[in-house]
Amino acid sequence: MTPPLVVGNWKMNGSQADCLHLARQIARDVKSKPAPVQVVVAPPFTALTAVGKALHDSKVQLAAQNCHWQLNGAFTGEVSPSMLKELGCEFVILGHSERRHIFYESDDMIGKKVAPVIAQGMRPIVYTTAKSRMSLYGQSARGITQLQTKSAKFTHIFDILSVRRSADQTAMACGYSMEAALSPIMPR
Repeated sequence: MTPPLVVGNWKMNGSQADCLHLARQIARDVKSKPAPVQVVVAPPFTALTAVGKALHDSKVQLAAQNCHWQLNGAFTGEVSPSMLKELGCEFVILGHSERRHIFYESDDMIGKKVAPVIAQGMRPIVYTTAKSRMSLYGQSARGITQLQTKSAKFTHIFDILSVRRSADQTAMACGYSMEAALSPIMPR
């Protein structure tokens, strides 16, 4: 069984020096205090190279925070899965709530990114939202059957991505933002 993922998404925070310092500290901590989890860090794009080099001989794995679905082309400001693989990324976060809400990424857009990420030998960490999970209750009997055999978020993720339950399923991870999960019940 694959150990659970513990992923630190650093978002748009930290200079290269800050990120390098934090990555080295996390690598030291993971080495001195082993746990039955996979530790993954997702620094800003500008720090991927430096952090990747710092983590090279550690048990901490590198993730990117997003990617485009094309491997190349005229997509100003975007980064491809092949570029991320070259930098040493082992995971790519897709569909985070901020990408959905601020940049209006749809389930279809997120779904287009999964196969290219897997094809490059990386694992997508696909986020679902409370709103999209709620749509399961209105689905067909087939959807209800899936809900009984899989957790709601995984069933919905596979519906979004139109990924057949096959070898590809083991290559994926599902993420859920705690802030998004708690926002309806926690005062700001």
